[in-house]
Amino acid sequence: MSRAALASALLAWLVLGCADPTEVVVVVDTDLPVPPDLNIVVVATGPDGTPHESIAPIHAPEDLPAYVGLIHEDGALGPFLVRAEARRTGDRLVVRRDAVFTFEDGAVLMLTMHLLAACRGVRCAAFETCGDDGMCRSVLVSPSELREWRGSPPGID
Repeated sequence: MSRAALASALLAWLVLGCADPTEVVVVVDTDLPVPPDLNIVVVATGPDGTPHESIAPIHAPEDLPAYVGLIHEDGALGPFLVRAEARRTGDRLVVRRDAVFTFEDGAVLMLTMHLLAACRGVRCAAFETCGDDGMCRSVLVSPSELREWRGSPPGID
């Protein structure tokens, strides 16, 4: 699935009577080498406990970053758990990152999740995940970490 196809594969939760969109665009990037057998897997689980999965095969660096929109249209605004994973052929986990956030009613925001080589083999405590500095941090994403979506995903600097 191409980056464009992944972008159009939206995971949806329906909210009645919402005039403005309520959405979080999950942007996943990695500094891992990109051979033809790397998959980015994003699993989003809402308050009802139902997981929704999206998979993007990454064949070249141009396929990154991968992104998927989570549209909220019904029910509680959170918490939502998003797990982003880099997997190799045979479904072998390379690195993973978790985030827990709450939608902001009427806003389209971006959650950036970097799957970094520095996080390979890092074991964090419960309710923690490997962060951008290669160190463990809370899975809880503060509202200030969700930036306004401007229509194109940023890559890793």
